[in-house]
Amino acid sequence: MLSPSLHAQTNWLKPEIDSLLGKGFKVSIQFYSKPQGPFRNIKLVKQDAFAWKSSGKKLAIYAKSENGFNYAQSDILKKLFHYHYLTADYVLSPPAYSTNYINKNTGSNWHDQVYSIQREQLIRIKKSGFPKQFVVEEPAFDYREILYGECRKGRYPWFQKLSNVQGNAIEKHPGWGLWVHTFHKLLPPEKWFESNPEYFASRNGSRMADQLCLSNPEVLKLVIDQLDQEMKKQPDKTYWSVSQMDNYNYCECSSCAATDKEEGSQSGSLIRFVNQVAQAFPSKVISTLAYQYSRKAPAKTKPAPNVNIMLCSIESDRAKPIAGTSFEKDLADWSALTTQIIVWDYVINFHHMVSFFPNWQVLQPNLQLFKKYGVPMVFEQGYNQTGAEFEPLRAFLLSELMWNPEADADSLTDYFLQAYYGPASGFIKELIRQQTEFLNQSGRALTLYEPPALYMQSYLNPGLLNSYNQLIHQAMDATAKNPTLLHHVKEVRQSLWYATLECLKFPQAGKGWIFDSDANGNRANPNVHGPFGGNLSYRQILDSFTHFANQFGPPLLHEVKLNPNEYREKTLIEWQNTVRKHRAVEKNVRYFNYPDKAYSDGILELTGINFVSGKSLNDGLLSSQEYQLNWQGWWGRDAWVEIDLGAEQQVDYVTVHFLENQMAWIVGPDSLEIELSNTMDNEGKTIKAFSINPFVGQKMADGVYSLKAQFKQPARGRYLKVKVENPGQLPAWRGVNANGWLFINEIEVY
Repeated sequence: MLSPSLHAQTNWLKPEIDSLLGKGFKVSIQFYSKPQGPFRNIKLVKQDAFAWKSSGKKLAIYAKSENGFNYAQSDILKKLFHYHYLTADYVLSPPAYSTNYINKNTGSNWHDQVYSIQREQLIRIKKSGFPKQFVVEEPAFDYREILYGECRKGRYPWFQKLSNVQGNAIEKHPGWGLWVHTFHKLLPPEKWFESNPEYFASRNGSRMADQLCLSNPEVLKLVIDQLDQEMKKQPDKTYWSVSQMDNYNYCECSSCAATDKEEGSQSGSLIRFVNQVAQAFPSKVISTLAYQYSRKAPAKTKPAPNVNIMLCSIESDRAKPIAGTSFEKDLADWSALTTQIIVWDYVINFHHMVSFFPNWQVLQPNLQLFKKYGVPMVFEQGYNQTGAEFEPLRAFLLSELMWNPEADADSLTDYFLQAYYGPASGFIKELIRQQTEFLNQSGRALTLYEPPALYMQSYLNPGLLNSYNQLIHQAMDATAKNPTLLHHVKEVRQSLWYATLECLKFPQAGKGWIFDSDANGNRANPNVHGPFGGNLSYRQILDSFTHFANQFGPPLLHEVKLNPNEYREKTLIEWQNTVRKHRAVEKNVRYFNYPDKAYSDGILELTGINFVSGKSLNDGLLSSQEYQLNWQGWWGRDAWVEIDLGAEQQVDYVTVHFLENQMAWIVGPDSLEIELSNTMDNEGKTIKAFSINPFVGQKMADGVYSLKAQFKQPARGRYLKVKVENPGQLPAWRGVNANGWLFINEIEVY
């Protein structure tokens, strides 16, 4: 049995039962930490497994861990008393205890039935005692964590059988002293780089502070010393991460490169380094990342027995299961080397955390795949605060499937929808079905960072947005009499509003706000209907979305930035600045250098002197920073076009808008050259102007910038050649020996 002190900490079930049945109903609860008494023949293999037995007025619980005892007590409340624990704050518990229980006669037959079952069960237990029941539960994975704010609140981890994490700090995890991306914590560049650049990665012939040089023996000694200091601060922690920073700039020095070549992967030098660190701390587990450049397993070196591999699926397509992809190959290879693996999986769009993200069809198959390869630990990354898209449903469904990947996911989903949305559940289910079906039909990949507007030909096309809007209005009508359920529907409406604001500002969506609203998002013509044919203007949707998000989250709409108020201001600025009226709007364009196909904005390559519509190049609309849409991109090449102004016109200057995005290798141009003539081939008189980008090659914040070239005096002509010079090789500080991308949006002619 448990020691008295642990017994006192663990037994929170007794007061719960007293509040349900009254203190006159004497309950005897026994806690066992070893297989004895009624559990003498049970062998619990997993650390968090549990068993419990009920009969008359007696309850017996057996578990190997404190978490297991908490799971068992929660399981008793679910199975004996019919608790329904949907979120940390929304619990359908028997009326004798609950103060937040949904009253009868709210239009929800499901909730009325729950009320009746709970009430009848209380009467039955008071009269006859607990039913005879024997339950044994064991998890599929030893460690189960979901990074959603909901999963870190109150008793939610106990009721959903998760590894218990409290608070919103992403670095906080049970049993872990350091989480990930720790190289700079263990060897800070601000302390060492200036005096000892050789401690850091060699890239393109230069030392960079981005990563460590893992073949340098001094680096190993310093990391071990610093890690020892960190461990002394938290001696109770088992797992300690020694892992790469979040960039691609691994060391290319001769020693590191030779090791990686021998191992067939950049994980080679990493694992050899981490193995040596682990040797210095045999009683601890040293964790490292198999992430991006290090995801592929080494060919020769096995991780030491006390090395944990954190294998990350960040590149995977969320529209289809991982099975059969390169990630499964890497998972199989790592599993052949070690059983110490935690899979870091992802379930959210990190740049648009409120927008619809229909990855429902992959959640269960992926967890089943991890179980198939014997993965003992799983971390599902959503958002560590509350308010993300369908967060309550995702948290619940993932929790259930992480405990048992073979559970019926459809039945679990139906159960949650009925419990959380009541009479609106059918409408919400249909909304999810339509999104998933149209994504699958489109064949598009679903990735973690792409803008919603990229799916305007898929599950976010204007017709479907209209359909979703109708479903949500029907759901709101069905729950109008119940403020709690109505609020749950409004959470879903946030995703619709965000997707609408993001998609319908692009011309690909058809007659969006650009055409029927003024620069502030208000209806310019009272006879023109607002979004979805209703009376709301886009400005009203933006204001309502912002107000709700400020109250209920998420506090950030992007993984690391953009609170609701900042998003509102950013959107208003975009509305005010998007429309550009200049002389070249929608004029025909001849391409001397076609953009790369992936970023051609639909331009088809033609031969000879053919002029075509330049689309985003001169459509009169300045696009956002999302380079995947309404931009044209050239990799390592110049952008060189000729615009037919249609007739001789006066031209004073030309402004070209370009992107800076260092993570995507998108850099600003070297220069802008313009040439004006009255003949297409410039056989007659031409006038030229030239402008140099003063910031070329410098580190600049991601954003949209412009470069202007002006004639010394007003010029006249019909054909305007515009050449935007790509600087070629990425600057040395970028640490990559490769060409840069040049992205052009609007060429404005005045």
